[in-house]
Amino acid sequence: MSLDVLLDTLRQAKAGGRDLDRTIWEGFGSPARSDGVPAFAGFLGIGAFSTSVQDAITLAKAVLPPLTKIQVETYTGGEFHHCEVESDDGEARANNAPNAAIAVVIATVELLTSTSTGGGIHGR
Repeated sequence: MSLDVLLDTLRQAKAGGRDLDRTIWEGFGSPARSDGVPAFAGFLGIGAFSTSVQDAITLAKAVLPPLTKIQVETYTGGEFHHCEVESDDGEARANNAPNAAIAVVIATVELLTSTSTGGGIHGR
């Protein structure tokens, strides 16, 4: 699965869950440690990237350049979740994601796809 396909999947998500977590992990190439355990593993295996802000940030820190700023905003009532990531390579954002964790992953993939294509900043 390409990062572009993953980005489309994330944008269509209505909520997080284990199926989406697996899709995110596979979208990053199903990375595993040398002992076979999934990289970015949570307590029960693959991290809860789509429901845990901490797991989403752990993933972002592993795949984004050093010194990337990750800013997450969420408002009471659960209606607005926003994330911005900024690095020397550019910046990207996710607005109105289903939850803050998904916002972090969307913004991370946005930044990676904008820099991998050489197309500059694709912040949405």
